[in-house]
Amino acid sequence: MLAVAGVAVSLSAADDAVSELKAAVAALQAKNEATAIATLKGLSSKLPQIADYVAWFRASAEFSAGNYGAVPGALEPIWAQSPASPLIGRAALLGAQAFGQSVSGSAANTAAAVSLLRKYYTSLPQPQGDLALAKAFAAAGDPVSAAVYAQRVYYNYPTAGEYAEAGTLMASLESQLGDQYPPAMGGAMLGRALKLLDAGNAEQAKKELEALVPRLGGDERDAALVKIGVAQYVAKDTKAAQKYLAELTVQSPQANAERLHYLLLCARRANDLHRRWHQHRDI
Repeated sequence: MLAVAGVAVSLSAADDAVSELKAAVAALQAKNEATAIATLKGLSSKLPQIADYVAWFRASAEFSAGNYGAVPGALEPIWAQSPASPLIGRAALLGAQAFGQSVSGSAANTAAAVSLLRKYYTSLPQPQGDLALAKAFAAAGDPVSAAVYAQRVYYNYPTAGEYAEAGTLMASLESQLGDQYPPAMGGAMLGRALKLLDAGNAEQAKKELEALVPRLGGDERDAALVKIGVAQYVAKDTKAAQKYLAELTVQSPQANAERLHYLLLCARRANDLHRRWHQHRDI
């Protein structure tokens, strides 16, 4: 079993080329990049059935060694493979990162990073792909596109590790663009709050929903209003949730149905707590 950066492939240990590949991967894991690169250079022709994996390890070694200019060429077997290699998305991220790390920092390199990520966008792992595109667009001098992709990460993946970096980039781009900064859509902002709620982060979800309500209208506003009560229920603040939802009036039939549903859940929970209290007192 060979594994680097989460990529694994099982091979027979009988073949000499496989033994070389294992030795190269071990050298890469031991941070002995020069040995890994020297061994991997001639292995693609010996292991054509997994030439894409050999290319991945070679490109990873070149990147780790700081040979950023060699990375795109090392990745070529992955682009050429048919049917498509399962490594395409990761390879595009690595290639774009290599372009971004280039000492020259030229416009050609930043444009190449954007082009590579866009070409293989549907294969990119997310939210890493959108964050990489946001950074690439920012480096290429396209802050509006950078903001759009940073917003995708921030609003669509609020519990992912990448959201904080996306938020920092968004703030920087908003300061840079001023009135030209593309505003986030209400649906996207609502979606972020609901994802936080679904993840159990009720307090943060409630805070964002309360701030969001004045910016929404129609069914979206009604949904946000009801979800504030839902957040209270999820946070086990049943009494406050019950009072809030009982006093709330919404026009959307769907939002009102959810309001009534959570009122019922609040009543059940309150009755259950009351019954348990009496049982405990009687003991």
